[in-house]
Amino acid sequence: MVRLLSKIFFRLDERQEGATSLYLSLIVMVILSLMAFGFAQIAGTNYRQIAESQYNLLSHYGAESAINQVRGAIHDSITHTSQVANSDNLSVEKTSGSNSLTNPAGGFGSAVFISGDLLIVGAPTANGGKGEVYVYEKSGADWHGATLTATVGDSTAGISLTAGDAFGASVVLSRGQLAVGAPGGAAVYLISPERNFRNKINTADVPGGGGTDFGSAVALHGAGNGLRLLIGAPGVGKIHLFSFTDLSNVAYEREIKPADVSIGTVSGFGTALSAHSNLLAVGADNVAYVLERQGSNWSLKATVSNPDGVDLFGASVSLDSSLLLVGAPGGDDGHSDAGAVYAFERQGSSWEWKHRISEAPSTDSQFSFDLTANENFGRSVSLDGNKAAVGAPGSNTAYFFKIASNDILNDIWAADLDQDCPSQEDAHPAWRNNVVLADEDTGETIVEYLCVSVEVAPLEVLYDNIGLERSLVFGLEAVDSSYNDVNLNELTLEWNHANTETAVGLASVSPPGSFSSQAGWGSRTIPLLRAQISIVNLDQGFSRETMNKNSRVFYLYPDATGGSADWLTDGGKVIGGDCDVNRRPFACQMAFNLPLPTDAGLEQVSTPPPSLSDRLVYAVRIQSFYNEARLQITGKHGTSSDEAQFKNLQAVITATGRSNNVLERLRERIPLRPVYDLPEYAIDSAGNLCKILAADDSSGVYLFVEEPYDNLGSEPACSLTP
Repeated sequence: MVRLLSKIFFRLDERQEGATSLYLSLIVMVILSLMAFGFAQIAGTNYRQIAESQYNLLSHYGAESAINQVRGAIHDSITHTSQVANSDNLSVEKTSGSNSLTNPAGGFGSAVFISGDLLIVGAPTANGGKGEVYVYEKSGADWHGATLTATVGDSTAGISLTAGDAFGASVVLSRGQLAVGAPGGAAVYLISPERNFRNKINTADVPGGGGTDFGSAVALHGAGNGLRLLIGAPGVGKIHLFSFTDLSNVAYEREIKPADVSIGTVSGFGTALSAHSNLLAVGADNVAYVLERQGSNWSLKATVSNPDGVDLFGASVSLDSSLLLVGAPGGDDGHSDAGAVYAFERQGSSWEWKHRISEAPSTDSQFSFDLTANENFGRSVSLDGNKAAVGAPGSNTAYFFKIASNDILNDIWAADLDQDCPSQEDAHPAWRNNVVLADEDTGETIVEYLCVSVEVAPLEVLYDNIGLERSLVFGLEAVDSSYNDVNLNELTLEWNHANTETAVGLASVSPPGSFSSQAGWGSRTIPLLRAQISIVNLDQGFSRETMNKNSRVFYLYPDATGGSADWLTDGGKVIGGDCDVNRRPFACQMAFNLPLPTDAGLEQVSTPPPSLSDRLVYAVRIQSFYNEARLQITGKHGTSSDEAQFKNLQAVITATGRSNNVLERLRERIPLRPVYDLPEYAIDSAGNLCKILAADDSSGVYLFVEEPYDNLGSEPACSLTP
């Protein structure tokens, strides 16, 4: 059995470290690729989602709208199993086939540790209260039929237990070393199958004594060539740290108390432990903490509060670089003490709640399954990459899920689309590069996206960002082709917004971090519009960098009374601004001076500046935080003060939609009026959507392409079919 354990634990350790390296490599490669790619063609596995566009004005609007509106549906259909997409960045799903494993042993599921196809489960009340640990290997796609390959307990050489020891109340494995807690005997056992060696650590090994419940939680993490062992003693609210490179020489380092890491009075500190890299998750009564190690010191990184006030929150924790699971086995959803697990996602230095996995979840999480009373689901949790095991000792069951951060997919939507595709020397519409992301288990396509490199023209419309701050970048063209733009020195933007619900000055949304409210207007005011006016030399490439080299940025903040409002500027003189927020739709107008071609980044341009041409153009970058807006641009001739009307732009900037309201959002869109004189741009909103195929079987929404862009000016030759 020792040889078998050695084989199993080495396989587990290799899979754990190898999988982590592979996942990190793949994530880095994909993210770097995504940042270089321009547009997206998207395909799901069960449901089919495709968004494609030609590089002209209105089809860009349609592509952006379609991508955002089916974004939730795409997340809902990424894989082949039942799944929830409560946030844009997190998904939860059952594993394929049966997602549970049962064993009649007492307390089976009180502790779980999963790695690859191997599972370690503790049963602390088995064998007359002595406790046992079971090692399983998944033989197929289903954990229900996993093979029991080893049992560790009183019958294992080198381990001697007595009734009530509760061996298996906690388990963890790292680098081939297994640690098992036996809090009833105030001990932790270190097991090295390779060397057929056992070492028992108890409170006698702790200066001053380890305290009650010593061994209720254990964690291991790398420390150079060795390991650190962390042992929870929640009865006295302490965590004890040991280090070793050899199990025969385990050295005590220190203890961690709540006061040591700036935590106030709390009960049960050390109830649960999980270590990842330099982070340590700690469970306590009704709360969890994330600590960070810096050298030999530990500090509080985040406090994770109980989002529902559910019983026994913090009884278990499992941590990786971006996810934290917290068990609450006393949760009463559906049945008394059925239990629940909460999934939190790392957002900078904080951890945000994204899902509750339980029998009757909140409206924030649509994921549910059958539990019974007193199952204590969530007594133990364990993460391994995108897989999770959850113990429910009340029913002697371990459940299995996929709980993963979808940052790769999120980068598809949030990536800057500056047209910086690879192989720019082949920058023509025909050049393409397809990238496919596949499900690691089935090989099925998750997402296929398409990068199309283009040769940018002055009137090209590009997307700077598809995300919360969606913006449009476009060139300026005067209605009168004889207009001499060499003397263009002032622009007026008249901005109309079709908001029929709330006066903008009374908006309840706080400004994004990159924007600051005008003094005296309070935190409830948000910017109506951000306008960036740039001179771009197309020979230098049309990208965010070249846009920012020679530009002036203006922010519009309305007041609550509908009177005049100044523009906040960054490098530009404000001539004037005025908003009428009491109109429905309200209108805003501003005027400002323009940058000169001789400004930074265009040193090769002579003075006085030449007429703007096909290679040297004014470009306007517009960002709005409202759904739809119509923008009219008027330029003033600097010599004669004559006004030159620029061609109207209809800016439709829609918020992210969900699968259950895609159809409604499409129907609510304000029709686009024909813009620009060229026939290829003269299409209305329905015709604009003809280039989009977005099928979502869950909501019954289908958009079909029949004869896109034929018979322009008449009824569009496509259909929107529920």
